[in-house]
Order: sequence, then structure tokens, then C-alpha cells
Amino acid sequence: MGREECAEEYRVARADFPCYAIEFVAGGTGAVRLGRRRYRLGPGVVFIYGPGMMHDIVSEHGRPLTKYFVDVFGSEVISLMQRAGLKPGRAVQVLDVPGVRLLYDMMLTEGGRQWRDMQQVVAQLVRLLLLKLGESFTPRSVQQTSAAASFERCWRHVVEHAASVRTLRELAAGVGLAPEHVCRLFRQFGHPPPMKSVMRRRIDLAAAELVTTGCAVKTAATTAGFNDPYHFSRVFKRFMGMPPAEFAQFSRHRVGLLNTGSLPGDAAAKAPMSH
Repeated sequence: MGREECAEEYRVARADFPCYAIEFVAGGTGAVRLGRRRYRLGPGVVFIYGPGMMHDIVSEHGRPLTKYFVDVFGSEVISLMQRAGLKPGRAVQVLDVPGVRLLYDMMLTEGGRQWRDMQQVVAQLVRLLLLKLGESFTPRSVQQTSAAASFERCWRHVVEHAASVRTLRELAAGVGLAPEHVCRLFRQFGHPPPMKSVMRRRIDLAAAELVTTGCAVKTAATTAGFNDPYHFSRVFKRFMGMPPAEFAQFSRHRVGLLNTGSLPGDAAAKAPMSH
């Protein structure tokens, strides 16, 4: 994993790659060819390539790319990407650009620390990244129509105000649209219903708090806008597959996605210093 400030003449052309690379453009412009498809690159674009896939990445003169990457492999990675609707050879436009960038920055910070549980923490951050990407992207091929602009406004409101939004009517009022219009936009752009997306965002906030601060479950619940920690625990388990206390313990005491041998299958990851 790493962060690159690319030179104007930057170009990477490979016929293959030993694992899956999830790259995120934080700034600048350029282009990537993934197999037979070519995509424009700009801030907020995420693209994935992997074993057996030709890829060619170039920066645009005058506006060189700044991008993050994390390289992973294993059966769990494939399962998580499938669940998120992400495919190698595809580029997508992320709407929650600050949130995705924050997760990459957190991975770099935690990955640079020499401490016993570093791999476990980074593993959970990779899981959170894939979950977030699955809930916060629009296919790059979607034109920037008025509908796309309206949906982006809705999504940004979800990202920024999920902890305080309680009803569909509140969400719609916050973006100046009718509730039924908001529902149509989420369907049109292939996302879960608005309030399910709000709840997903609240759980992501709580999970990030548990992983990165080691706080109490009650504190994570409050951060995510839950007044009742018992209700929070039930909802958290429904979305994450385990109660929050178990999730927190797992992140501290289990070797996760970035280390071999602890999960079903061959889950592992590489963390090169350069890319």
C-alpha cells in the first residue's frame, strides 16, 4: 500500500499483476486502460486490476496524478469485491471522496506503525474500504446528467449527516427534493433505498471508530447517532455479521485480511513500498 505523487511522464504498463490492486485517484488527471477498456482518471475515481489483466496507467501533462493504492489477494478479497459490486477491470466514480481518502490515509498511518496488532487493524480498514466503495460509487460510464448531479447531492448529504438523519422526509428536505424523487434516484443509480444507505453509513462510522480508537461500544453508538446501545448492537450485527464488541475484539486479536493463515481460504495481501 502507498501514496504516489506521480511525475508528468508517469506511466505503468503491465501485462499481468500477482494480486488485486485497488487504486484511488486523489488529484490530477490521466487515463487507465484495463484490458480492452479505457477510462479517464480524475479525483474520486477508483479502479481495480488483478491477475491476468493488462493495465496501462498514464498521467496527463500539466496535471499529474496523485493516487493511493493497496494490493491484496485471497479468496476473502474476491468475496468482498463481489459483495460490493466491484470488478477488476472496472473504474467507478466515488461520491464520498473525503471518506475514501480518509480510509487510505488511516491504512498508511497504521501500516507505518511497528506494533503487534498493526496487520489486524489495517485488515479491518481494508474491509471497511471495500464496504464503503460498495455503497458509494457511480459507474464511470454514467453521464453527468442533472439526475446524476441530484444523486450526488443526496449522497453527500448522507455521508455528511447520516448520524442525525432519522427519516426519509428529513433526508429529502436536506437536499431540497421530494421524498419519492430521492427514492427514484437511489434506484436509478443502483444503490440500496435511501434510509438503508443512511443506516449503512452510520454503521460504517461506528465500525471505523471501533477499529481506529478502540473505544467502548457505547461511544461508537453515540458517534453514529444511536441513543440506545442495545438497538445499536442489533443493527450492527445485522449489517456486519457480528456484534460490535466481537467486531472490536476481532480487529485487535485476530490476524485478518493482510496476513495468511487466519481466515478461511488463502486471504493475504502485499504491502510494497512503491508501486
